[in-house]
Amino acid sequence: KYLRIISVVLHGFKSCATATFKESAERIMALSKVVILFIFNSILILQKMKQLRFGLKVYAKASRWELPERDRRHYKELTLETIKDFLRHPQQAKCLKADPAGQRKLLYAAETRKQLKDFTKEKRRNKEITQFLESVKQKLHRGLFDSTVSLPNLYDFANYR
Repeated sequence: KYLRIISVVLHGFKSCATATFKESAERIMALSKVVILFIFNSILILQKMKQLRFGLKVYAKASRWELPERDRRHYKELTLETIKDFLRHPQQAKCLKADPAGQRKLLYAAETRKQLKDFTKEKRRNKEITQFLESVKQKLHRGLFDSTVSLPNLYDFANYR
């Protein structure tokens, strides 16, 4: 989109050289409106990103769970890879194959939290819970953009161990 705007602007300025003064002035005014709109929209996007970062920082401070630095780095890298993939291949990007709202994963998380509440009542099950969570983490990573990856169930996991 941005490259198209830039090419339109450049083409418009080149065509001004062959037009009359009035036509050139009209084209320059029209192009300046496009450029101003582009700059304005870019500023709005930056402002929204700033607000989003602030909101995420507040949420992170209020969270009960600590995310290790290693995991944070991993997710930042994954985010950048996903963005690059989308920019390179907008029609075939891996992220387009994912559940956009994450409804499947949210339902899974709610069910797993219920199961974990039951299991944490029994202290002797901590080792099984830790193994289960590692398994979930690995499968979530593999299934991030692949909806065919099945996520483990805690009750099934504990019965098989």
